[in-house]
Amino acid sequence: DTEGKPVHAHGAGVLAPRDHPEGQASGLYFLVGTSQKMRFPTPSGTDLWLSRSINLYSSPDLTTWHFETELVANTSIPTPLPPDEPPLYRLERPKLIYNPHTRRYVLWFHLDSGNFLMGMVGVCASERVRGPYSFVGGFRPDGAKSFDMGLFVDRADNHTAYLVRSVENEYAGFSRLTGDYLNTTGIISKGPRCEGQAVWRDGDAYFLLCSHLSGWSANAAILATHPYPLGNSPEASPATSSATSPRSSSSAWTVLGNPSGDATTYDSQSTCVLPYTHPATGDELLIYMGDRWNFFGPGTVANASYVWLPLVRNASD
Repeated sequence: DTEGKPVHAHGAGVLAPRDHPEGQASGLYFLVGTSQKMRFPTPSGTDLWLSRSINLYSSPDLTTWHFETELVANTSIPTPLPPDEPPLYRLERPKLIYNPHTRRYVLWFHLDSGNFLMGMVGVCASERVRGPYSFVGGFRPDGAKSFDMGLFVDRADNHTAYLVRSVENEYAGFSRLTGDYLNTTGIISKGPRCEGQAVWRDGDAYFLLCSHLSGWSANAAILATHPYPLGNSPEASPATSSATSPRSSSSAWTVLGNPSGDATTYDSQSTCVLPYTHPATGDELLIYMGDRWNFFGPGTVANASYVWLPLVRNASD
């Protein structure tokens, strides 16, 4: 960062300048992610990798990053931990969005115990992007265990916001958020079994980029699509392969394959897809943002870094 320290914003999300008043005024991108993962040994001999905080950085160009503040401290969360669990929470996949209707910044993250016994989301809100943030609550969205998660705001549909998360580690569940962005309103669509979810809209189609479930080890990315509107059927069937289902299916996500063409997605796992508009040409580029967890490398998860790549649409699409 601008102080010469490593940027620790893992499982990150980005709030672009166009998406909120403070960004429009300053031209700054805001990056939110978890702090460096620290090793916590347990009596059973299993190592837990937990973060002490959720951090916020800013940048005028996606290259130079300034550490702004710690948005949430692990020790500040009031949601009770299960008995016999380590005394720190598992904070993962923070995502920050702006609600133009309430004029508040809303932060969601995967909230759990060290051994994944809670399966919750944590929600915080603030009137300013840099905070302070008030803790709204920790809960299981729509009453089901929630693990890896992401948020998506559909700017083309009156800023309707969605939560996507791994429900019971069985499928990617999509729920519309309430008007204040502080809760969910029921699962309206079921995508493939995956984690590291990132969602965006292109014309009349939604896209989901995610990974298989393989712990800290990298694997082949998954790209799926669903036509607008999202959630035609509350009981939408699980995602199907494009080889057996037409792309225009209205009831299911269609899995298109691995867009990276690499068995480990270049040793990374998706966390966000950022629509970037070139300041000179006005052309839009999708940027894949991923974490390189380095599970088998020096420092293991504590040495996690980042992989950002351009997403280019094939001419045949």
